Amino acid sequence: MQTDIEISGLRAPPGLKRVGLLHVGGSPSSRLSIPFTIINGTGEGPTLTIIAGQHGTEYDAIAISLEIIRRITPEKLSGALIVVPVVNILGFDTRTRVEFPVDDRSNGRIQTNSIWPGDPLGSLPYRTIHTLFNEVAKKGHYFIDIHGGDLYESMTSMTMVTISGNSAVDETSRTLAEVIGFEYIVESSASKSRGSSRTEVSLEGIPSVLIEIGGRGQISDELVERGVEGLMNVMKHLKMIEGDSHRKMDCLTIYDFVRIMSESSGLFRQRVPTGSMVKPEEKIGEVISLDGTSIDVRANANGILIEAFNNPAVFTGEVLAEIALFRK
Repeated sequence: MQTDIEISGLRAPPGLKRVGLLHVGGSPSSRLSIPFTIINGTGEGPTLTIIAGQHGTEYDAIAISLEIIRRITPEKLSGALIVVPVVNILGFDTRTRVEFPVDDRSNGRIQTNSIWPGDPLGSLPYRTIHTLFNEVAKKGHYFIDIHGGDLYESMTSMTMVTISGNSAVDETSRTLAEVIGFEYIVESSASKSRGSSRTEVSLEGIPSVLIEIGGRGQISDELVERGVEGLMNVMKHLKMIEGDSHRKMDCLTIYDFVRIMSESSGLFRQRVPTGSMVKPEEKIGEVISLDGTSIDVRANANGILIEAFNNPAVFTGEVLAEIALFRK
């Protein structure tokens, strides 16, 4: 029998959709409230937690989570959904890319997907993640964190999973990534990705996937629909909603990334589309200095041009793009 779901004092009995605020404690000047939605189905089933907006300007990710809230009704759901559409609510409000826009006590501004599971005695970003980890993430049977290219990034859609060492959890996480249906799956060991949501939640024994989709500070209807379709397919796979699920079994597995750095300052002109296969010494663009001279930007590995930074103004030593190394 399906049971009540309760978060931060908000109770959702079976058959109800409830909207609440996740309260992050602290000093009176740093109290924070984060919106969340519980959709508790009429049928018995698992609880799936979906979060987005750890980076407050990853708009496709936020739009996908909101579409899930809009489209799923308790009457057609077995189990429960917990959805937090914008974790970094201050970053969303201030249009701050990547970082939580409040200084940590000793480290300046930080990005929240490096500090999981947080700290109840830490600064506001640490307390935010601690509250989210304990009040939301740990209450689900499965966990999905939606990300994407930020204001300055163009990114190829992919899913990420952690090899935690728990074979049952790892196999389920991989299956969920295949069910989401993107062409590329990034696998990394827990030791290399500590502090990320997918790793810390996986280490709690909860199968977890991180999605990357979209970018450039825009909302793509096509990509939002693709993300929603992937999440709906997960719910079909988990028997939470009706319909037949499918898995993309021929995904390419990404095992590492190689950065391409700028050798000069100026204007970066990308000539090869993000998502293209590239090989060493292939020209992907050039940096044109303010005196009109230019330096070619060339690939430094065989792989996928998985990400490029679309803010044209660049400086010496900055990352221009990343190449993903993969195996079939």
